[in-house]
Amino acid sequence: MPKTVIFRGESKQHDNFLCPSIFREGQPPQECGAYESFHKEYNKGNNRDVMFDKLHSELNYQSLPFVGLAQHYGVKTRLLDVTLNPLVALYFAASSNPEEDGYIFFFIENFLDVSPYKDFHSLDVLIESDTIGDYHPRDDTCLFYRPDWPNSRIAAQHGAFILTKGFSQKIWNGGGIFKIPSSRKSEIMKQLNRFGISHESLFPELIIT
Repeated sequence: MPKTVIFRGESKQHDNFLCPSIFREGQPPQECGAYESFHKEYNKGNNRDVMFDKLHSELNYQSLPFVGLAQHYGVKTRLLDVTLNPLVALYFAASSNPEEDGYIFFFIENFLDVSPYKDFHSLDVLIESDTIGDYHPRDDTCLFYRPDWPNSRIAAQHGAFILTKGFSQKIWNGGGIFKIPSSRKSEIMKQLNRFGISHESLFPELIIT
């Protein structure tokens, strides 16, 4: 059976590779406050996602599907966007910072797909659990989540998430890294466009009411 491979493209070298947005300035003191605020606004009817609502009508602000939705509306979360399509990762590695080298990371085995374990889809449970299903994740084991709602942007990007347990967790330990030279970025973007990989194709409008 073929193994799942996860990819992430970053357009330049950061101080902390593979660092989720909420941890880029250290451990946030009020992380859940951001999720709760978005949850309140969403429940007021702002930017509703029709397909998400059909599958998840009564989720609290710490549920993994809801935090994933918040991430795609620009909320800083502990989720890291990844893709199952290497060409999408290549796009993100080459599409910006033209004067700097980009990077593609790939993960092969060092992760646990928590998508099937719906009883564990609350952040507090996932972060604090030593056992998930019959699995005992080590500290360096990535938790992988594949969204189960047909959000147009997630579908276009073959998107998924890595869940980090905390600021200090090493979330990449295995797989490999490809460097994308800055001198090749422009030509790579032209070639990707010929394969239908472009800003327009990867960022379709979200389905809202």
